[in-house]
Amino acid sequence: MENRPGPTHNSPSDLAEASERLSFPETAQNSDYLLNLLVQANSLEQAGDEDAACILYEEIVAIDRYSSWGASAQKALQSIKDRGLGGDGDRPTREPSTDDESEASTLQLFSPGADDSQFPTGSTVETPAGRPTVWRQWTRAWRQLTVGTKLRAIAIASALLPIAVTGVVLLRPEPRPEMPNLESSATAGTRQRQALLWGGATAVVTVGTAIWVADRMAARLRAVSQYACALGGGNDADGRTADELSGLTLNLREIAHVLDRNREQILALDRQREREVDRQKREKERAQQQAIDLLLYIESARSGDLTVKVPTVEGEIGAIADAFNATIGSLRSLVAQVKTVSETVNQRAHSSQESVGSLADAAQTQSIELERALNSVVAISESIDRVSQSTQEAAAIARQASQAARAGETAMTQTVASMDKIRTSVANSSKKAKRLAESAQEVSQILESIVGIAEQANLLAFNASIEAARTGERGHGFRQVADEVRRLAGQVGEAAQNIGRSIDTIQEETAEVLNVFELSTSEVVAGTQWVSQTQQTLQGLTWLSQQIDGYLQDVASNTVEQAQASKTVSQTVETVAQIASTTASEAQKAIDSLQELTERVETLQSSVSPFQVK
Repeated sequence: MENRPGPTHNSPSDLAEASERLSFPETAQNSDYLLNLLVQANSLEQAGDEDAACILYEEIVAIDRYSSWGASAQKALQSIKDRGLGGDGDRPTREPSTDDESEASTLQLFSPGADDSQFPTGSTVETPAGRPTVWRQWTRAWRQLTVGTKLRAIAIASALLPIAVTGVVLLRPEPRPEMPNLESSATAGTRQRQALLWGGATAVVTVGTAIWVADRMAARLRAVSQYACALGGGNDADGRTADELSGLTLNLREIAHVLDRNREQILALDRQREREVDRQKREKERAQQQAIDLLLYIESARSGDLTVKVPTVEGEIGAIADAFNATIGSLRSLVAQVKTVSETVNQRAHSSQESVGSLADAAQTQSIELERALNSVVAISESIDRVSQSTQEAAAIARQASQAARAGETAMTQTVASMDKIRTSVANSSKKAKRLAESAQEVSQILESIVGIAEQANLLAFNASIEAARTGERGHGFRQVADEVRRLAGQVGEAAQNIGRSIDTIQEETAEVLNVFELSTSEVVAGTQWVSQTQQTLQGLTWLSQQIDGYLQDVASNTVEQAQASKTVSQTVETVAQIASTTASEAQKAIDSLQELTERVETLQSSVSPFQVK
């Protein structure tokens, strides 16, 4: 005999769990499930476990109260509650129903032709109330008898009833006549004995037949009960019979197969649900890991590493990663440009500083030479005074004047060359300062691009926060990422503003340097003119010194003119000395401005140095 898996809900806890898992709507599966519960409850009731049977009956009523299954469960509950009235009285009082009606309803339920019409919706069985306790005890004793015993008792009663009636009729005393007839009396006695004999024989045959029929029916019912128990235990026993109970066994077999299919479907649904839960769990863990990885990349970017690149993935995290990569790429390009421009500006500033330093040195040298020239002019004046005092010393003074004039001419030549160098240096410095201003303007344009990109990044982060808020709890990690991006964009914007202010200061100071260079250039040009005039004057003095010997006679008359010329030369040399001093002072100011510009550029480089672009 092949064993097949059958229903295993043999305890109330297992049945309660099954009822939670099989919360089907009003379908064939729900009907099969209720039928399974009803069969198990009936088995528990027959085994004497009425409490477990009551739990199953109440569950059937709770699931479907107004169907045939609910009506049968209500009747069985009423029967169990009524049987408990004669005991300890723990169960609540309900209207009792007869055991015959309960058994009839159970037999009708398992018969092949049973349908819902046999159990009226919401019907209840009413029995007379207030019967004596003795009657209830007899009723309880009768219900505790097995079906076979009840059938035997009914057969014996049906056989004894005609015997009793016959005996009463035959043994009933008849009125005696006044003149008895002996023959009639003998005939009557014989007839009575024959009637009793035939009645007894009939009763014996009837009782034997009834007992035989009852035994056969009880055996078949026991076979059906054993088959139902075997199905309840999980064994597909052979319950075929040769009478009308075969329909019941076939129905039970079909019920077992339906329950097997239901259990397989339940297991399949459980496995599918577990797979779905595992898949959702894996998806959630993958999204969390992607969000954590993105936060790590953002932290690296916030620390200054602009070389990071987030791997692209699918989903919302992938979209945010693409936007983040695009933003970091733009920032990387801009920071690289800022570094290049700042290095160029720094180099040019150092070069300009060296040029202006050379200009300052040249101006200092010019000042010293002019001081020497002034001393020479003073000496010439003294010589002229001495010529006016003593013509005897004219020759010597003429020789000294000739020598001083030659020395002054040489000094003037050197002064003109130095002034030319100063003018060239100032012009070169002015050009470099203009290039520096143009570079600062380029840096300003780059900073405007940085500010625009930072604003776009902030707007992108704001839109990402809105999208994350729409997704609810799942978008919490996305909202944190958007906040980090927005904060990074804000930092970039602040850094760009600081750089912009530094560039504005550089432009203002560069404009001041240009003004100083232009003023120095004009002053150098004027000084060059004065030096040229002085050179011409010294050339004239040289020529005069050469002519002194020939014009000694005219020295006295020309002494006043020579004194005036000497004063003019002294004033000219003093003016040139002042111009040289002013040029040196302005050159020092230019050096200070270039030094400050260099410091500003170094500050800009230190601001962008934390960002890694390679």
